[in-house]
Amino acid sequence: MKRIKTLMLVLGFSLLAVSVFPIELEEYIDLVKENHPFFLKEELAVEVEKSDRETRLPRYEWRYSLMPQYTVLDGPVSSEFFENLAQNATLQAGVQRSYADGRRMGFAASTGYTWMQNPPETFEKNAFQHGIEASISWQLKKNLELLARLDYDVREYNIKAKEVEILENQESFLVDPAILFIDWAYALELVAIYQQRLVLAEEQLATTNRMFRSNLIERLDVLRAEDAVRMAQQAIFEYESLAKSIQAELATLSASQGIYEEKPVFDFYSFVELPPANEAASRGKSNTRLKQPLLIVIEQLRYQSEAFGEREKATLDLFVEAGIYGPEDTFVESLEIIHPQATVGLSYSPPTGLEQVAAERAYISTQIRKLEKEIEAIEKTVETNVTTLLIQAVELEKVIELNRQLIESAEEKASEEARLYNQGRNMLTNVILSRDGVQAQKAKLVDNFARYHRLIIAYRAFMDELLK
Repeated sequence: MKRIKTLMLVLGFSLLAVSVFPIELEEYIDLVKENHPFFLKEELAVEVEKSDRETRLPRYEWRYSLMPQYTVLDGPVSSEFFENLAQNATLQAGVQRSYADGRRMGFAASTGYTWMQNPPETFEKNAFQHGIEASISWQLKKNLELLARLDYDVREYNIKAKEVEILENQESFLVDPAILFIDWAYALELVAIYQQRLVLAEEQLATTNRMFRSNLIERLDVLRAEDAVRMAQQAIFEYESLAKSIQAELATLSASQGIYEEKPVFDFYSFVELPPANEAASRGKSNTRLKQPLLIVIEQLRYQSEAFGEREKATLDLFVEAGIYGPEDTFVESLEIIHPQATVGLSYSPPTGLEQVAAERAYISTQIRKLEKEIEAIEKTVETNVTTLLIQAVELEKVIELNRQLIESAEEKASEEARLYNQGRNMLTNVILSRDGVQAQKAKLVDNFARYHRLIIAYRAFMDELLK
C-alpha cells in the first residue's frame, strides 16, 4: 500500500506540473518563429531583393537643356582683313522625354542674332530669328519597353525564388528545435521511469532492513538494496540535468524565459498515422519545395531567351518634326513667327549582334538542361529519403510493440521474484536484477519512441509540413 501511495504521489506532482504549465510542440515552434532573429533576417532578405529590383526600374523623366552659343566666321575670300566677318549669337532652350514604349518627344524654343560686316547684296547686315518646334518619334518594330525593363522584370523571379528559399531555410532551421523539444520530453520520461524505480528500490530497502533486523538475511542484502536506491537516484539526477540543459537551450532559441516554468505536452507513447511509403515518396517528389527555386530560375531563363528576340529585329523609327520660325531684319518684326516648317521621315537600321544573341540563347539552353538534371537529382533524393524514413518508422513500430511485450513479461517476472523473496525462497540479487530489467525495458521503450518521433520530424520536414 505504501508503494502505491508513493507512486501516486510522484505521478500526481508530475501531472500537476504538466497541467499547470503545458506547452505543445506546435506552440513552441510558433515561439521560435516569432522570436528568433533568424526569421526576421530571412524576411528582410526578401525586402532587400524587392529594393534591389526597384533600382532596376527604368526611369523616364523630362530632361531640360539650355544652350547659349556665340560664333565668329570669316569668309573664304577676303581682299581685306575681316572684310566678310560675320558674328552669330543664339540661345536655345528645350525639354525632351523618352517613354517606355520607345517614343521620344521634345519641345524647343530658340532665338538668334546675326551680324555681317560686309554682307552681300541679298543679305541684311542685321538679322533676327526666333522659333518654336516640337518633335516626336516612334519605334515601329522593336518592343523597346520589354528590353528596357528586362533587368527589372527578371528580378521578379529572383524575389519569388528567394521567398521559396526562405521558407525552406526556415523549415530546415526548425528541425533542430523540434528535435530538442522531443529530447526534452524524452529526458523527462526517463526521469519518471527512474522515479518509479526509486520508489520500488526504497520500498525494497525498507523491507530488507526489517528482515535484517529480524536476522532473516545477511548485511550484504542491505548493501545491495542501498546500491539500488543510489543507482536510481543517480539516474534521476543525470536525466534531470539533461532535461534542464535542453530546457535552457530551448529557452534561448525561443527567447522565452517562460520555458523554465513549463513542461512539454507531447503524446510520447503514440504512433502517427503514416501513408504508404511509395505514395508519400511520389507526393514528396512532386511537391517538394527544394526544387521550386530551380523551376523559377528556369522560368526566368526562358523569359530572357524570349526577350532576346527583340534584339533580332531591325530598327525602324518614324519621326516627325514641326516648328514655326520668324527670320527678319528687325527684332520686332522677327517676333511675328509666321513661317512653318515640318519634316516627316523613317530611319531604318538592320539588326546587329545576332551572333551574340545566338550564343546567349545557347548558353541559356545549356543552363536549363543542367537545372533540369539538378531537379531530377533533388526529386530522387527526396524520394529516397522519404521512403527510407517511412520504412524505418514502420519497422520501429514493430520493434516498439515487441518492446511493450517485453515490459509486460519483465514486470511479471519481477513480481514473481519479489514474491519468492518475501517468502524466503529467492535471493535479493534476483529481485534487484528483475526490477532493473523492467526499468531497462521501459527506458528502451522511451529510446525507441524518441527515435520514432525524430524520424517523424525529419519526414515532416522533407514533406514541407513542419512549417505549417
